[in-house]
Amino acid sequence: MSTWFESTPESEALLAEERLVLAATELVYEAMEKRGVSKKELAQRLNIRPTEISQRLKGTRNMTLRSLAAMLHQLDASVDLSLCIQGSEPARSNIRQTSQVSGNVGAQYTRRPPLRAISGAAA
Repeated sequence: MSTWFESTPESEALLAEERLVLAATELVYEAMEKRGVSKKELAQRLNIRPTEISQRLKGTRNMTLRSLAAMLHQLDASVDLSLCIQGSEPARSNIRQTSQVSGNVGAQYTRRPPLRAISGAAA
């Protein structure tokens, strides 16, 4: 039986990147659908060409954290990040981005335990 995916450190890193890109893309599409906003309208809101939106969502153009945040902001949406260390419970990020329908955006800073406490190492 042949295996189409050979697990190497490089392939695992690439897979992790692709999973994150896919998750971000799905979030944008979900927000667009819920808000009833087309790619063309989102591009107009961001003052960019519609082809750039299409390229970002297809993965042919790099979607940065800033461009992701800008797109979601224009859709009155936000993203909530969490850190997942293999073999442990997810730890919340220390910044939670919030957005209200009115478009007001704020950041809530929360205290997080030191990384050694999250990973289970002795303090």
